[in-house]
Amino acid sequence: MNINLYTKWRPHRFEEFVGQPGPVKILRSMILNNRLRNAYLLYGMYGSGKTSLARVFANAVNCKHPNPSVRPCGQCKYCEKPSVDIVEIDAASNTSIDDVRSLREKIMYLPELGQKRIYIIDEIHRFSGGAFDALLKIIEEPPPHIMFLLATTELSKVPQTIQSRCVLIQFQSVSVEDIEEHLQNIAQAEGISIDRQGIHILAVEAKGSMRDALKLLDQMVLDPSLRIRTKDIQLFTGMINREMVKDIVKAIISRSPKRVIDSISKACDDGNAIPHKLVEQIVEASHAKLMYSINNKITSEYEVLADIASKFSDLLKGPSNRIDKIDIEILSLKIASRPVNITIDLLINQWNNGEIYEAFSKYTHFANDILQNCTPIYYENNILVIRFHNERLSESMKVGNKLEALENAVKEVNGIFIQIKIQD
Repeated sequence: MNINLYTKWRPHRFEEFVGQPGPVKILRSMILNNRLRNAYLLYGMYGSGKTSLARVFANAVNCKHPNPSVRPCGQCKYCEKPSVDIVEIDAASNTSIDDVRSLREKIMYLPELGQKRIYIIDEIHRFSGGAFDALLKIIEEPPPHIMFLLATTELSKVPQTIQSRCVLIQFQSVSVEDIEEHLQNIAQAEGISIDRQGIHILAVEAKGSMRDALKLLDQMVLDPSLRIRTKDIQLFTGMINREMVKDIVKAIISRSPKRVIDSISKACDDGNAIPHKLVEQIVEASHAKLMYSINNKITSEYEVLADIASKFSDLLKGPSNRIDKIDIEILSLKIASRPVNITIDLLINQWNNGEIYEAFSKYTHFANDILQNCTPIYYENNILVIRFHNERLSESMKVGNKLEALENAVKEVNGIFIQIKIQD
């Protein structure tokens, strides 16, 4: 399949944009209300859709369709030849004052088909000081038929004098969820066989850039008749199955040194994780779990999850090639070794949110029945007293090793041994 997915799936209408509702709403409202300005400055991370949206907006400005809500229509006289009144300039290659002076001469030409002659200048921050001064003179008093759409990834390098004369529109990094959904739709439309786990890895690796996500997918499509294996994507990107990453985060939360080491070794040895990529995934997973804990009021996890996200983010601030498996192990163990304040409220919360069940279910098939029929009622001096609502279950817990298994489960979650007694 000899295609360029990024080019093929570049949006041509406002409705086709993914992950940028704010910029789309602002620019579309200006079309709907006919409140156009002569200069716009689009800024945000690379690959977020700035230039693509600038093109769509430019086409909408000049579209001849009588209904502004459907512009650009793709069918009118102008939409058949949209580029005739749109001039794209790469500021990286046209940085000098002479380049802008030449532009100043050209803007006197009237548009051929549309109402505006529109200049899209990408990477505007690459202009020299003299070029910015010359551009400022143009923007201050532009001819009525001229519009500028400036784009940059580094707003701080654009002089305030330029910014103040533009409508500023900020682009956000595209969320992993939005990228996943878009890649899934494209894969289905193109007949590309890839599972959700593989798509997730590509979405995370794209780091908020839809352009990079499509390029990564394109690189993986060597033969459209063959299924793209998650294992191949992992080898290509250096990223691993998210379940492995979740296991690492859970191990740190459980404060079990052995579990921490085992989960990291599995990720690095069996999963073939590249260390700095693994750190990035740990940050993402811990942040996602923190948001889940906050939304579900799992207060016992707030501090440790915030600590994981913060400390591993700090690890990424250094050179990526200096991070190795040992760094991950040491940092994980440091966080896991910090004491936790065990309270009855914490234990009840763990009982109710499924943490204890997840650990206990490894020991017995009846974990759900047991835990649903008992309640933690008292905790002091590492002794937890529980009360059963069913006398039969209460008596059965005293037989065999069920009580010991429950103690092991509680230890796995909290990292310390807690004796459990049953209230008679």
